[in-house]
Amino acid sequence: MNKLLENCLFEKDSQRYEKIKEIAISFTKEYIGNNILCDHIFSTVETYCRRNGFDVQIFRLPIEDEKIWAFTSIKKGCIFVTINTSLELNKQIFAAAHELYHIYCYIDGDDDDLVNGSILTDEDASDIDVAMEEREANAFAALILAPLKQVVQQKKIADVDSDSVAKLIILTIYLMDCFALPYKAMVIKLLECNAIQKAEAEYLLSEEKNVEAFILSREGLGSRWLKKTNDNNLNAIKEMIKKNQKEQYISEEKAKADLKLLNEFMSSMTKKKNQE
Repeated sequence: MNKLLENCLFEKDSQRYEKIKEIAISFTKEYIGNNILCDHIFSTVETYCRRNGFDVQIFRLPIEDEKIWAFTSIKKGCIFVTINTSLELNKQIFAAAHELYHIYCYIDGDDDDLVNGSILTDEDASDIDVAMEEREANAFAALILAPLKQVVQQKKIADVDSDSVAKLIILTIYLMDCFALPYKAMVIKLLECNAIQKAEAEYLLSEEKNVEAFILSREGLGSRWLKKTNDNNLNAIKEMIKKNQKEQYISEEKAKADLKLLNEFMSSMTKKKNQE
């Protein structure tokens, strides 16, 4: 069996998966409603933190190492989430939803692990030889981004029966476009919904690169989520440095040094982007 299928929470621990599904349903009811999240996940993270009394800052910046998807840390009661924008947009969205689970465990579950920080890598997102909480976070992310009920509804709307390989791929692409899920996560979701069999899931996973190349070449369904954004919101960090200096959390000298370093970093990113 494909390692991803073998290690996903749905296959690895069905009882724990059902528990995470209950958590996701409860969270969706309170913070999302009937909406399909897609890139609204970033504002959902902010809403959840602030409604529970926590300041939050989400930084989006391109990190050269594409194996790093996201990381989260806590400093003086503020939750900092950094998303790697050198990744495809659907991976950024999934990373934010994954980190939201760790934040949820910290706020609602009294789990202090987040105090030491959380980092999501490409291997963690693929459920291969990872800690149980990482599998849970992946399951949670897929469950709030693509609730089972809505996947079934969209499958009916698509009106594409998976009675052939071509139709199966078309269905997967259509649902990727609806929910902004990465390809692998969408295949697992179809398996969870009993929309496909394990053998079909294994085939789809083996065709990941070919399918994504096909989507991008056609600029059709799903292509908007497969593009790397390389955007940043570093101006927010500038304002934070100025605010911290004004409130005397840091010295004027420290603020000047940090701003100089940040300006140099932003300048180098602009130069690199222009060269591309």
